[in-house]
Amino acid sequence: MPAPGDAMTPLEALDAGATVVTVNNRLARVLTDAHAAAMLERGRTAWETPRVLPLEAFVAGEWQAALEDTGAALPVLLSPVQCRALWRQALEAAGGGELLAPGAAAAGAAAARELLLRHGASLDAGECAGHADAEAFAGWHEGYRARLEAGGWIDPPAAATRLAERVRDGAARRPQALMLAGFDRLTPQQEGLLAAYAQAGVPVWRERVPSPQPGAAVRVTCATPDEEIEAAARWVRALLDAGDTGPVGVVLPDLEARLDAAEACFEDLLHPTLGVAAPCPPGARAFNVSLGRPLAREPVVADALAALDLAQGRADADAAGRALLSPYLEQSAEERVARRGLEAELREQGVRAVRTRALARRAARRGAAGLARRLEALATDMPRGRAALPRHAERFAAALATLGWPAGSLDSGEYQAVEALRDQLEALAALGAVTAPCRGEAALSQLRQMLADTLHRPRGAPAPVQLLGVLEAAGMTFSKLWLAGMTDGAWPPPESPCPLLPAALQRRHGMPGASPAESLARARRITTRLLAAAPQVVVSHALRDGDTPLRVSPLVAQVPGAAAGALEASGQPLPDTAVMAVAPVPERVADWRGRAVGAGWRARGGSRVLTDQAACPFRAFARHRLKATGVERAPAP
Repeated sequence: MPAPGDAMTPLEALDAGATVVTVNNRLARVLTDAHAAAMLERGRTAWETPRVLPLEAFVAGEWQAALEDTGAALPVLLSPVQCRALWRQALEAAGGGELLAPGAAAAGAAAARELLLRHGASLDAGECAGHADAEAFAGWHEGYRARLEAGGWIDPPAAATRLAERVRDGAARRPQALMLAGFDRLTPQQEGLLAAYAQAGVPVWRERVPSPQPGAAVRVTCATPDEEIEAAARWVRALLDAGDTGPVGVVLPDLEARLDAAEACFEDLLHPTLGVAAPCPPGARAFNVSLGRPLAREPVVADALAALDLAQGRADADAAGRALLSPYLEQSAEERVARRGLEAELREQGVRAVRTRALARRAARRGAAGLARRLEALATDMPRGRAALPRHAERFAAALATLGWPAGSLDSGEYQAVEALRDQLEALAALGAVTAPCRGEAALSQLRQMLADTLHRPRGAPAPVQLLGVLEAAGMTFSKLWLAGMTDGAWPPPESPCPLLPAALQRRHGMPGASPAESLARARRITTRLLAAAPQVVVSHALRDGDTPLRVSPLVAQVPGAAAGALEASGQPLPDTAVMAVAPVPERVADWRGRAVGAGWRARGGSRVLTDQAACPFRAFARHRLKATGVERAPAP
């Protein structure tokens, strides 16, 4: 076995039997997949699952193991959702219920406590004096801690510190060896945990981080951000066509803001639909995006929420219409037609909200007997009065089953979204341990918020191309790498100190965003790691975004520029270009006259006619001459 303190790669550590603790979930999955691929290359058909998991999961697992030890009397570890609920209670008790965004305030308070514990800091009354936000946080914090103590609970940030104490006392189990992977800098709490294991005789190995190789990186410029994304996608397509099996990485510091445009461009070039073969096996995906979207926005989940609105006995017209048209609620082919007619009836009559029993009667008149029966069952089992959250979670699951959700043949992404919703129902039930009974509407509102806060990205087979944000790329290595969007406004990213903690305290403990020097040092560490993450790295930035000129980030300005056209790029056309190339020559018709009007006809609409004409002549013609209208909507209350 290697000696403690030796430097090695995470895969080498896994081969030696170490537990590898990663900076995020994504790196844990990547290392697990890489280990499996290495085993298959060696001809192995079975092997022990490697122990590789993110830091929070490692601490939770060790704490749970200690709880299961009959000799351990430890507080119960709460989930982040449960901790958030306690913070809300502490804020309300301290008079914070009048805050404009109590949910955001609770999240900020949780982040401030985590910063304190991660950096071994404590609030000082003298430092908080005169700092209104810090004084308010100090009061919230005391209330939160009192609730933890009264309930016999502990939160994840405090559990990491307590775990280190148990390791030093010899009261915790010890892994065979330990390594932290993907961390650009360890906090004092993380360093203390590693030191505790080292003192207990556990070999703690350092991660071997490669250094950038001279000449490995080149820098290119593009006219606009859209052209930059397209250039990266064409470069990736050319690599795949040449046989590169990846992983090829494309990293954007502002991926969240450019996600839709980037995903659409990569979809067009790597998964074309106009007869050009995709560079991957049929059914497989050529690229994977690291950033998820709110689970509540997944269609199968959004339809479930609309159905749960009906389960409360009353739903607005939008929710009722969505449920009626949903393909994920059980229905026959004949009933589908009746449901569409019922949805149109609600719109035409201007219904703003409908009771479940009334909708059941309407469905029966339309001949949708199955729907009427299910809605009547929902209305019969409608929750009355207050109940504990576990009971509400059971009712929600039963209501969805009554409506036959999820119906139809689900693809892999839909199935994963369904399982994620079921996990959130379990989390909602667990939330009952720290909250009081409530009405069904409040429970559904809580579930809706949890689904909106949960980012979801369906997991598929490992893809040769990875589209990542900077933090998601931590610890990863690639066959080729493109760093896009490296402008001075995006990299280093703008940071700000925690508003609930005194600035002096944050600077003293080196907390993130506390000082420009610390932020710059952190960005330099990340940049160095990224430039060494592949044997060939392309750095790019746009010259202009609309009317705004852009400049290269000073952190990559030293990367030598590449000559125009030096990078190989695919000639695969985008869909609009391909369609125009194969389309027949359009027939030209001079249609300069509108529909004839009768004598005495006058345009109605007042100044709206002039507004529409100035904005779009065709809109004015369609709206005021052809009388075109949109889908009827119920009037606002």
